[in-house]
Amino acid sequence: MVMEIDLEDQSPYNYFLKNLEVSGERISGSINLSAVSIEIKIFENLNNPFLSGEIAILDNDDLNNRIGFSGTEKLLIEIETTFANIKKNFVITEVINTLSTNGKDKVIVLKILEDVSFLSKLLRVSKSYSGSPEIIIKNILKDYLNRDMLNMSSQQHNDGVMKVVIPNLTPLNACGWIQRRAVTKNGMPFYLFSTLADDKIRYIDLESILTSTPLNASESAYFYNQGIANNDLDVNAQSYAISDVSQTNAENTIMLCQLGFMSSTYTHIDTVKGDILEQKHVLADVFKDLKDNVLRSGQTEAVIDTSNTFNNKTIQEYDTRQITRITPTNSYQNEYKNYSESKDISSHMLKAKAISLKGVLSKSPIEIAVPGRNFCQTNKNVSIGNTIDLDFSNMLAAETLYDPKRSGSYIIHAVRHVFSGAKYKATVGCSRLSQRTPEKG
Repeated sequence: MVMEIDLEDQSPYNYFLKNLEVSGERISGSINLSAVSIEIKIFENLNNPFLSGEIAILDNDDLNNRIGFSGTEKLLIEIETTFANIKKNFVITEVINTLSTNGKDKVIVLKILEDVSFLSKLLRVSKSYSGSPEIIIKNILKDYLNRDMLNMSSQQHNDGVMKVVIPNLTPLNACGWIQRRAVTKNGMPFYLFSTLADDKIRYIDLESILTSTPLNASESAYFYNQGIANNDLDVNAQSYAISDVSQTNAENTIMLCQLGFMSSTYTHIDTVKGDILEQKHVLADVFKDLKDNVLRSGQTEAVIDTSNTFNNKTIQEYDTRQITRITPTNSYQNEYKNYSESKDISSHMLKAKAISLKGVLSKSPIEIAVPGRNFCQTNKNVSIGNTIDLDFSNMLAAETLYDPKRSGSYIIHAVRHVFSGAKYKATVGCSRLSQRTPEKG
């Protein structure tokens, strides 16, 4: 149960649940669940233009029967933290579980979805749009969902303007379809995502993320050192202390090979001109370009290792997959291109590069548990789509030294905000393309 907390208290975990209000056509007025809230989880993900989550409430007053959850109830969440006033609208979509704690009290666990996503699932888009990808996405969001798109990208789509007919997709799925086609001149993918900061949906390319200044550049790196007790730190230093680290499904290079991310041959068949364009994609060559133009100084060693040989051949010398695509040209007589069209084979290969880079970002994910204070601000995104610096101490060394393999700059690709009891915690999912060059020896 959440109690009112003085945000002036010296703790980076502080928050105050101002409102947890459920309403619906079958409910007379509204019901405030703040007093019976046990835990609220809100999930942000760089690949999703919406928020999702779960809430657990104590049902000691027959709330389940009084409300009669049917999967369409509206939920308003208002939370105050040290740096933010959060106000978000969700829809309760499912009763995940009902638990009995002591034979009398019950705990109800509810699944929630941001209202924009729920509304999107009720609509479909079957309409022609033209323009650059960001303009098309912006128009779809405004036409169907009355949401603003915030373009955070410093780069443009490489293939210029396009004309597409949305094939009966929901508005958010249509936006995702267009976003996945967008690619920069350097072969960087784009992302479309939602955050706790506000109701805007953000659009950004990977290069803009990688070259951005880390959120904590002027402060401390987030640090993990089991030799330091939180009691020895002031409140600001505590907010950068990592309490737990986990890494699962990591270093799976063979999966990247099988998906064709490491090396593969792409064949593009133009059914209009009868041309067949073919070129090999080699990820090692992609990283050579990134090292010169994009990767952060001092952290240019790729997280993948292509130097090992198997049967006297390196990984990139193998041709793991053959990928064939139908890419007709000249669908329109003006400057517009169709969804799959590019001007030449080099432009087509930028799409392969973008897909591979997204795959590499999933190779060595790491999750850190920290106080939530620094990952939510009013009207300013300080979570997914940004970079942060992490510092891991190597406790196995003769002297405590940083761990070069894990320390460095990371992209925030997911955040799980957890408001439970008297603490606001964040589990931050981090990923990267490069690392510091390991010391030899």
